[in-house]
Amino acid sequence: MSRPLYRPLNRPLWGLVLLLALIGLPRQARSAEGGPRIEDRRTHEVIKRDCRSSLGRGEITLFANGTLRHRFGPLDEVEMTLLELTQPEVDAYINRLVEEDLSETDRRSANAGGDWIDECVVTLRLPGHQDQIFSYGPFDSLSLALSRVVSLVDELEGKAREESSRSRLPIGYIPKGGDVLQRFDGFLYRVVGFTKLKRGIELEGIDQPLVLFVALDELHREFVELISRRRRYR
Repeated sequence: MSRPLYRPLNRPLWGLVLLLALIGLPRQARSAEGGPRIEDRRTHEVIKRDCRSSLGRGEITLFANGTLRHRFGPLDEVEMTLLELTQPEVDAYINRLVEEDLSETDRRSANAGGDWIDECVVTLRLPGHQDQIFSYGPFDSLSLALSRVVSLVDELEGKAREESSRSRLPIGYIPKGGDVLQRFDGFLYRVVGFTKLKRGIELEGIDQPLVLFVALDELHREFVELISRRRRYR
């Protein structure tokens, strides 16, 4: 009987081969689901939304270590603020994002864009999951899952804005038609007047052709300063 051309490896030698193979793996570890693990919490962007137009930029980024970065303003003078969240807060946001099933959501929406219309890109880099990137415009119809993700980012942006705006509106300020207010992002808006139920005001953009409706109790979060005032209502 002829001898076999090979001999089975014994157990100790086979274990050595496995050890050498593991040592030779790339340094970026990957989870069982195929997504990258978090190597450095200081630089790992859990979620990022970057909205841009020809007029300005608004970006909000949550890092795995809890740093919340907000960059905003006209393109030629973008400002940046930083806020630190606790690790339990970060974990809670990650858990909310993981629960969203975005598998049926289009990666790019049919954005009715223009020079003055923002186009937003949302990037998710959740631990244990593949990276996901979605783009949309402010007037697009979003899937239920993506709309919840956008609401979560709005919530994060609200935290950053509340921290950074430091509103200088007069105490007890009551808007009048013609008032010019500066928004947290640096753009100017003119007060048109009160809404029908007197619970909010309508404003028109001076730097960009947009109309805003803002509740009276949200003015100090949206606007930082009264720039000028007319003596009479419109």
